Amino acid sequence: MSVAYIGIGSNLGDRQKNIDTAIEKLKQRRNIEVEKVSPVIETESEQAVEGGKFLNAACRLQTSLYPDELLDCLKSIEGEMGRRKDSSAPRVSREEQLKMLQEGSIDFKDFEKGISQDTDKQDPGPEVKGSRSIDLDVMFYDDIIMKGNNLIIPHPRLHERLFALRPLSEIGPDLIHPVLKKSIKELLQDLETPSANIGTDEPCCSETEDIPPQEAAQEVEANQDNEPTQADEGSQEL
Repeated sequence: MSVAYIGIGSNLGDRQKNIDTAIEKLKQRRNIEVEKVSPVIETESEQAVEGGKFLNAACRLQTSLYPDELLDCLKSIEGEMGRRKDSSAPRVSREEQLKMLQEGSIDFKDFEKGISQDTDKQDPGPEVKGSRSIDLDVMFYDDIIMKGNNLIIPHPRLHERLFALRPLSEIGPDLIHPVLKKSIKELLQDLETPSANIGTDEPCCSETEDIPPQEAAQEVEANQDNEPTQADEGSQEL
């Protein structure tokens, strides 16, 4: 049995009911055992979309399904719940998937390159494609790294998305991203930590800005009372 982590989202209709229904449908599927479900969080969409805010969650499950079979299962549940079926490219063959699972490796540059090319084939998440009653995404499948025609694992935009990382951190904070080699907790901290002024030697303000205005004025008057030398005059022209 393999361990997979699934992202769940909804922003249309009864959002909480949609998420609950999707989880129940997962539990009813053969070859799937839902182990953990995260708390549900509410998030803003990064696009102006119908339905407004999203509810998001994540679940951990055990499955004997291959990655593409698991994806088919998720798309089937989405279809049962009224979501239009997404078109996708031809599948990676069973033999190719088995080879990927056994080797568990792929060049990181190839993986990054595939993100821009293949994201439209794998549903990338609510803020990109807009509103939906239910959205189910494979985020991780064991620790494999896989770039197929219709499925990329780990999910290619996971590390950029608070709405995915926050619920995932509730059920797998120490889970290691096999490409980035960081835990979910670390990826979440990276995304939540402001980057301004990090990694620069320049001060955020000049030294004169730290001097109270009254003291600065007194210092100017004192300097004006003194006869400047040639060197001083040159300095004042700069």
